[in-house]
Amino acid sequence: MKSGTDPYKILFPLGGVLGLFGVALWPLFTYGLITFYPRQSHASIMYFGFLWSFVAGFMMTAIPRMTQAAKANTFEVAGAVLLVIIQVAVSVVLSFKASVFVFILQSVFLIIFVLRRFLLHKRVPFFGVLFIPFAFFQAFAGAVVYLVWRPDPYVFFLLSGEAFILNLILGVGSRLIPVISRLPNAVMPDVATPDKKLATYLSLALILNLSFYVQLFYSQQMGLILRLAVILWVAFRVIKIYLKSEQNTLLGWGLRAGLLFLLSSYLVNLYEGAIHLPAQHLLFIGGFTLITLMVATRVVLAHGGVSLDYELKSKRIFIIILSVSMAAILRYLAGVNILGHLMLLAVIFLAVALLLWLRKTLKVHIESLRML
Repeated sequence: MKSGTDPYKILFPLGGVLGLFGVALWPLFTYGLITFYPRQSHASIMYFGFLWSFVAGFMMTAIPRMTQAAKANTFEVAGAVLLVIIQVAVSVVLSFKASVFVFILQSVFLIIFVLRRFLLHKRVPFFGVLFIPFAFFQAFAGAVVYLVWRPDPYVFFLLSGEAFILNLILGVGSRLIPVISRLPNAVMPDVATPDKKLATYLSLALILNLSFYVQLFYSQQMGLILRLAVILWVAFRVIKIYLKSEQNTLLGWGLRAGLLFLLSSYLVNLYEGAIHLPAQHLLFIGGFTLITLMVATRVVLAHGGVSLDYELKSKRIFIIILSVSMAAILRYLAGVNILGHLMLLAVIFLAVALLLWLRKTLKVHIESLRML
């Protein structure tokens, strides 16, 4: 691999494979092919293997461009891959504390990568990136709380998983989603935000992140309401998902669906009066996974030299959106019955989406290599 090779070309496919592996744990358990209950292993692999690979691949590709800094080198990409492999290995052998320590290393690795670019060029492309330091704060906060004060995996995944990913989606996504969706007056990520919007973005980031601690230490309902309010503001006042696209794109509809799944998860939890894991999967699958795959598709197309017409009329993208949506809904309907048919169908739908996405991604990578 040459110095300067785009990290997403390695990390995105790795993330797709790990997503398949993470969801496969449930049917393997159901049919007795593994003997351990894979709840924590599944969560660790999906957050810190699957999603983290996409986060690292995107940040290590996009941030050097946004800041006009040096691209990721071979050792940096190899380091990211190695950390993901170690994370999956310790998750499979059920060493949860080791998984937490590896995630700390993953976070330190990304922080060093990001800071080297931002501090060298001292350029903030848009205020949505203010959510990035909050994301890493939550990553470390979850680990510290787990290791030092409250060894509860739920708290760790809430802060180091949910809060980490949600900060990145609402922050970086505030600029990416309008561009990918081809909304009117969308501004490219490398264009600076007017200074007058600094207070708005900073307030949104503060309220979003405080909501997790309100949820943990004061009122679960109030924490959810605050978080829901921030998502609504970003979706309708910043991204403006209600606007008609200048050109209809399936990726845009997928991103809108993902934002609606984010909202629906918190609305369902508020309605039910408590946070239930089945409703959380509307967030994890319909929200995080769908938005991740849509953004990753645009990155692969744009950097792979492929016509963006693919995102306008591809039946594959439509099937991916439908499959991920069905997986989220079926997992919610499955409730606590992780051995039933609805759970198995949810796994199948998500696996279909990931396989379709992987096939197209690898095809684009192979074609781009032939063009060299």
